[in-house]
Amino acid sequence: LKKIMNKILKVIIIAIVIIIYSLFISGLKTKDDSKLICNKPYIQVGTGCCLDKNENKICDKEENKVTAKVVQKVIGKKVIDKGDFKIIYKDSQKYAKLKTLFENSKIFDNIVNSINKKIALPNEVSISFSECGEANAFYQANKITMCYELIEKVTQTFTEAVNSEEELDTAMRDTTSFLLFHEIGHALIDVLDLPTTWKEEDTADQLAAWTITDAGDDGEQIVLNAVTWFYLNAEKEKKVDDLLFWDQHSLNQQRFSDITCLVYGKDQKHSYLIEKGILKEERAKECTSEYLRIDRTFNALLKPYLK
Repeated sequence: LKKIMNKILKVIIIAIVIIIYSLFISGLKTKDDSKLICNKPYIQVGTGCCLDKNENKICDKEENKVTAKVVQKVIGKKVIDKGDFKIIYKDSQKYAKLKTLFENSKIFDNIVNSINKKIALPNEVSISFSECGEANAFYQANKITMCYELIEKVTQTFTEAVNSEEELDTAMRDTTSFLLFHEIGHALIDVLDLPTTWKEEDTADQLAAWTITDAGDDGEQIVLNAVTWFYLNAEKEKKVDDLLFWDQHSLNQQRFSDITCLVYGKDQKHSYLIEKGILKEERAKECTSEYLRIDRTFNALLKPYLK
């Protein structure tokens, strides 16, 4: 009888072990097979969800850690104001009228003076309006060059798109101002050693738009007038071969859309941009968060250099 009882007990123990093992395996399968659902603005990371407000597939808490390290590194620098932007209008027989116009109007002198009052530079940076032999503007080794040929090209591009000389003058002035701010952006990135995470050309565009729109309604209109130049250039690009995919600059249509988005993101009173189809509605949904992210970034990065 004792042997029979021992056999029965062994059978019962084996049965219990099998049941427990089966339940354990079943629990694992249920856990593995079930799908975790993370609704926006949350994303799935491992077996949990985390917040991702800007939808860049990176948890905000992780992104904030990286941003904090970069900002701390920059804020740790102490910059003594040792220089200014210095503007020069070089003589040119061909572009003598343009030189005289700029000197007398002081449009760009006022821009440079306003920047010098706000930003501390570690060294002098010259801005030279000059005849270059090409339609271009560029920054190199503490020197910004604004070619008269580029300003001439801007004027020619707008000639057929405006209805009066007054509109043409405004388009030329505003576009040249934006292009100047773009090059100043390159200079600040260089001399202040500002970090960039993507193409420097895009960062310079963002910095120019952010700076000019800070002036309010007038600044926002200047940017919108200026980016029309990118749109008009894009209209001339009829073939794929016309698109400079290899260039450091984004395509003209992309620059137009990106900068227009920032203006709308700063102030939604420009909703007419969506109504007229100038800004795509799908993109407009993200413009506010894009502007706020850029605003936070530049405020943090430039804080140590503000007078």
